[in-house]
Amino acid sequence: MAKKRSKNSGIRFKLIMLLLVVAGLWQLQQRTAPVTTNNEEGHYYQVEKTGAGVTVDFTKAGRNLDDVISKVIKDSGLKSKADDRQPRQVTRKQVEGFIKWENRHITVAVPTEAGQAALLESLTTAVKKAGGQVFASRQDTVEGKEALRVDLGLADSLENEAVTVITHNIWLLLQTEKPVAPPKDPEDGALADSRRDALKQPRDGKAPPANQRGRLALVIDDCGLTMEGVAELLTLDQPITFAVLPYHRYSEAIARQAVGQGKQVILHLPLESVGGERAEAMTITTAMTQEQIKGATREAMAAVPQIIGVNNHQGSKATADVRVITAVLSVLQEQGLFFLDSRTSAGSAAYRTAKNLGLRAAENDHFIDNSADVGAIKRELRTAGRLALSQGEAVAIGHIRPHTVSAIRDMVAELESMGVQFVFVSELAR
Repeated sequence: MAKKRSKNSGIRFKLIMLLLVVAGLWQLQQRTAPVTTNNEEGHYYQVEKTGAGVTVDFTKAGRNLDDVISKVIKDSGLKSKADDRQPRQVTRKQVEGFIKWENRHITVAVPTEAGQAALLESLTTAVKKAGGQVFASRQDTVEGKEALRVDLGLADSLENEAVTVITHNIWLLLQTEKPVAPPKDPEDGALADSRRDALKQPRDGKAPPANQRGRLALVIDDCGLTMEGVAELLTLDQPITFAVLPYHRYSEAIARQAVGQGKQVILHLPLESVGGERAEAMTITTAMTQEQIKGATREAMAAVPQIIGVNNHQGSKATADVRVITAVLSVLQEQGLFFLDSRTSAGSAAYRTAKNLGLRAAENDHFIDNSADVGAIKRELRTAGRLALSQGEAVAIGHIRPHTVSAIRDMVAELESMGVQFVFVSELAR
């Protein structure tokens, strides 16, 4: 009997030890694995807790908006094309963790301006009922045609932290052959009218030489993320300006190579956007003090060698804030650099502020690669060329993407045959 009790005791001991090990592993998993829960009622995000970090995720709510948007477009009987959802993530400001969501680009073919207005109204109503908001709508161009761009998404609060995420960028593409006008100035009335009249003449007030009917500055944004396409652009004989992001793997190498090949380099300075579309290692925000803004600007300048100017990366919110942009521009003034306003928003005050400060400045006239289609980018380059010819000069911005590089390479001869002369953007800053 003693032997039997001893044997049973041994089995019980092993079972107890096994249960303790399983319980320990379960507790360890609870401490280390993300736990997803619904937040308190009335919010549009879910919460993930990992250690001390708290991440909020708007993905599910954004996809609900996607269903609403798709239904509105379908019910309107219009054709649309949507890109795959792209994950977005930014660091939270007040606590550890991240804000996560998805962004989607949708292009809708609309036959008339009245149709644009009607669809915008339908989208605004439906999205609002679903808990979303239309944050902005403005004129844009896609594939050389007029479009109304609509930015919509979700606004919420995280404890004391307000947050806005842009889940959808929608282009209501007007299906007409109406020529695309230069981007509109944010100012209205007589000042805007007089400025548009002035754009019909060369900006320096002098007629260009007969063999120099239109000067076009091509600026390539987002350099530093990859080396793909860089070598091909460097081999082109035409002057091209490389706008290099700070703090990326290839930033310094691209800047040095570009200058070594006779190109010019400007800093592509990250500034806060309305929706925070992409997180950078450093982004100047409207929440910073003037000294913080100046310090961050100086550090970013030091991170990219041999720059001669600066343009803004994103910045739809920061460039509309005169206090913020004045602090940035004061640092450029100290170092004798010029500023190119990328005009990511019609509400940008950057160019006007730079001129008021007496700083050399230029502004973007046309984005050439809202589409990834090579044919579409070529059409946008032709539009940029026509702007240069009609105004005497123009600035066009593209990005370091394979389709953009291919389109530029193929279009150089055609643009030159039109009477376009390629110049560095520094030549148009005054």
